[in-house]
Amino acid sequence: MAENETVKKINEELLDAFTSWYNKVASEVTPSMNYTFSRPFIGGVCDNFGAGKKNIMIVGQEARGLNDYGKSLKEYQMWSIGFMSKQLGCKKYLKNQTYSKVTSPFWRFVCGFTDYSIYWTNIDKLHLISKGKTKRLKDECEKVLNKKYLNDKSSIFEREIEIINPAVIIFLTGPHYYKTMGYALGTSFDDKPMLTKKQSKPIVNITDKLEKYSSVESAFWTYHPKFLNMRKGTNNKNEIENVIDYIKINIDTKK
Repeated sequence: MAENETVKKINEELLDAFTSWYNKVASEVTPSMNYTFSRPFIGGVCDNFGAGKKNIMIVGQEARGLNDYGKSLKEYQMWSIGFMSKQLGCKKYLKNQTYSKVTSPFWRFVCGFTDYSIYWTNIDKLHLISKGKTKRLKDECEKVLNKKYLNDKSSIFEREIEIINPAVIIFLTGPHYYKTMGYALGTSFDDKPMLTKKQSKPIVNITDKLEKYSSVESAFWTYHPKFLNMRKGTNNKNEIENVIDYIKINIDTKK
C-alpha cells in the first residue's frame, strides 16, 4: 500500500473511531451534565507518518482553547492534522489554511522526535468552558468520557492505540492526571510511584502498564514540557532536552 494511502486509511479509521465515540459517549452524556463543554479534539496523522524510525504516540493533557462550534468532526480532524503539519514541517494539508508556527515548550518537545512518526493526541478530548475561560474536566466527566464503548471493548484512547500501533507512548501529562490515565487505559496508577520534584530524572518508565498492547515496546510518563522548561537541567542542557535524550537512548536500543 502506498504511503499516502496508508495515511489516508489511518485518518479514516481515527475519524470513524472518534465519530463513534462522540455519538455514543460524548454527545449522549454531556447534555445531562451541568457544564459547558468545548468542541472535541479529533486526532490525525501527517502525510509523512510511517516514514520515521518508529511510530510514537505523544499524549498531552487537553487542548485548551478549542471552543469554536458549528464545524464537522472531519473539519476538527483536519485542523489537528494541519496544525501538527505546520509544527513538524510537513507540506500536505496546508493549502488554503493558516496555521501558526508555535515555539511553546510542548511543541519544542514534540519536535525533538521528528525522525520518528508522530501521532499527537490528548488524554482528555474535551475540556470545560466557564466564564469565557477553559478549565480542566471534572473527575466525574473524565470517568464517563473515558469509559469503554464499542460493545464495552475499548475506550477512545485504547482505540487510538489500536489504530496507530505505536512502538512508543510518551505521556506529557504530569502527576495530576494519573486518574485520567487509569480511566483511559482501564487500569490503575495508584500503585505507581508518582512523579516528584525530588526525582533525579523527572520521568517514569510505565511500559508494564501497557503490556497488553502488542505494538508498545516502551511507555514513559513525564511532566508537561511547560514544567520541565522551568526545571534546572544538567550537562549544559535544559530539562526538556535531557528527557528527550533519555527517551531516545531507551527506545533506540530496542529493535
